[in-house]
Amino acid sequence: MALLPFLTSSLALAVAATLASAVASVQEVRADLPVADSCSSLGESSSCIDVLADEYADESVSLLQHAAQFNLLQVQRQQQHEQMSQNPSQPNSELLNMINQGIAQEVIPMMNSMLPGLIKKEGKDPLANVIHKDNLDMTDLCGLSGLQVSSITATELSMNATTNAATAAFVIHAQVPTLLGKIAYGTQDTWQLDVSGLIMSFAISATGSQVGLGINFTTATVLSSELTFASVKMADGSGPFSGLVEDVANMALQERRSDLETKVSQKMTETMQHALNKMLPLEFPKKLQANMLRRPLISFP
Repeated sequence: MALLPFLTSSLALAVAATLASAVASVQEVRADLPVADSCSSLGESSSCIDVLADEYADESVSLLQHAAQFNLLQVQRQQQHEQMSQNPSQPNSELLNMINQGIAQEVIPMMNSMLPGLIKKEGKDPLANVIHKDNLDMTDLCGLSGLQVSSITATELSMNATTNAATAAFVIHAQVPTLLGKIAYGTQDTWQLDVSGLIMSFAISATGSQVGLGINFTTATVLSSELTFASVKMADGSGPFSGLVEDVANMALQERRSDLETKVSQKMTETMQHALNKMLPLEFPKKLQANMLRRPLISFP
């Protein structure tokens, strides 16, 4: 593959040298012509040749400029190829953009259609047992099957030219608008638990191999996850007691808010891993490969 840029570069230099020689020859012919006023016929011939020589010289200079630009472009392409060969993990922003377009069009809809049923099948909606600590019991958390992925972004891509191995890093963002549950504090009486604005992010590492101009991912691992709630509270007046008892129960709930976040994050991370396992192997779409074929500067080492 490295031979082509070398040949094209050499060809450009050869054309440039030939044109330069032609210009020099024209200048020599003009120098050997008789002086215009020594003979009218010779003067007319000299003027004609002068015009032709000027035109030929102008065209030659233009061709020389184009040849120089062509040669510079080939040198830049060769340098890009050498850099990708020396550092195959260097991300290619254009390729990542095309991968992310394919993810948005096909992978996200596929995952969002799968998650609700998977969460319910795994017994996580409702989530029967959530927290049992310090006289605080949180149970029957409903709504996790509403988890929807808003974005999946490929942030890093590495391809090994020797083994055809490919690795990538992805970030998944998802959310659930509202969760409802039950909470009891010190007695068997319960209040309604309101949780709103659940936002999650997952860091994913994927491995696979190059298949033609595509990438076939065969493993995907959730490395970590983060979860936040916009609001966690007991619904006012939803229990048998109000006033001081309800206020004390709410304070206990806020103290255990991090426990709730940890529990839900753990369950949703398990589900996300199971969803990824069900989707694999995942080869990027044929139309994505076709786009790559039309981009000669984008190549796999």
